[in-house]
Amino acid sequence: MNIAWDGLFRDFARKLWLLILAGCIGWMGVVVYENTIYSPKYTSTAVLAVCTQQENAVGSANLSVTKGMAKVYSEVFRQPAIKQLAAEHLGMKTFDGAVRTIHHTGTNLITLTVTAADAPLSCRLLDAMLEVCPALAETVFTDSIIAVMQEPEIPTTVSNPPRSLVRIIGMLAATVLAAGWIVLRACLDRTIRNEAVFCETVDAELLETVVQEDAPRTGRSAPHKKNIGLRIDRDGIGLLFSEDIRRLAIRLESMHRGDGASVITVTAARKNEGVSTIAANLAIALTERGYRAVLLTPDSVKEHLAHIRKSADFVIVDAAPVSVSAETVQLSVRSDRTVLVVRTDTASAEEINDAIHTLREAGSSLCGCVLNGLHRPLTLFGLRGTDETGTQPYSAQKRYPMCGAVSAVMTQNSDTSEEGAGSDAE
Repeated sequence: MNIAWDGLFRDFARKLWLLILAGCIGWMGVVVYENTIYSPKYTSTAVLAVCTQQENAVGSANLSVTKGMAKVYSEVFRQPAIKQLAAEHLGMKTFDGAVRTIHHTGTNLITLTVTAADAPLSCRLLDAMLEVCPALAETVFTDSIIAVMQEPEIPTTVSNPPRSLVRIIGMLAATVLAAGWIVLRACLDRTIRNEAVFCETVDAELLETVVQEDAPRTGRSAPHKKNIGLRIDRDGIGLLFSEDIRRLAIRLESMHRGDGASVITVTAARKNEGVSTIAANLAIALTERGYRAVLLTPDSVKEHLAHIRKSADFVIVDAAPVSVSAETVQLSVRSDRTVLVVRTDTASAEEINDAIHTLREAGSSLCGCVLNGLHRPLTLFGLRGTDETGTQPYSAQKRYPMCGAVSAVMTQNSDTSEEGAGSDAE
């Protein structure tokens, strides 16, 4: 399984709203639980001192004895029989509360608490337990006395208030679940995310990669901005995008010199792959290199192809996707070469291979694919990338194996060569 980590990070960035929404849902889920299922509890407290009949509760001469008694009483108070005696004292069938005792180590003091769903009820239950204490003392230790050091009071606040920590945990749990879902989708994703995935899953040559580029906008204010299209002959277009398009033009120029192929159909496996953008910019790049390039739609091909083919060096056909129009396959057969555009994170490998198989079965001359919309690698200090080999960083001068040395900055058309083709070198 080849996971594109850059793509995974972009998925998290694109789905940040989902993570925030999941966190809010987790928070609200805990709040709803607290308001519907949550039951407030109230705790009434009393402090008791255990002493003998010969001593009072303050300053015992035989503290070790009373400490042992207090430890025993702390266990006795939790027994069901004692709670039943307190319930009968109140005329109740059951003791509707939870008893908790704390023996303070090294002393003869016991903290006795009763927790119930109602504040007055917790105080009444604790009072009932204190009422049965004298009889309890005579039964357990005949010479013991249980003195009340702190009388119970009706509690005014709940003993189990909703905790913000629980809400935060619920929010984080929901966020982690949403993040796990994003990671799972990325692992199971069969779309083409980078060159490595393309080479592993697509049965065709990769002609060129084209980086992701957003179309420039015009207008003084954001509401009035208009998309003016993505063309390399306009201002505001990124250097890497322009370089990739011009490098693709050089590849096709090299093929043209080898076999004279001039009619090139640009298509895709499905919609929204960027076919029109690639076709239009390819025609512009070839024109910049001194060729007569014509961009045609499928309707124009039927009427004007034979005439234009005689007068133009290149005819670029902007064709519909293979899965949309059966006419595209016929156009590819009539063309000298076919280029399949593949946008990252859009079409699955199965769809692309099906389109490739369809074109080859029909007898089309598929020269390769263009991986469009390739995101630049993410780095800590900015966006930097490597060349098509994946090993060398971008530089001002790059040497391509098929076309020789080509400047990465192509701001001016090269001088016309002796052959009149506008080539830099062979």
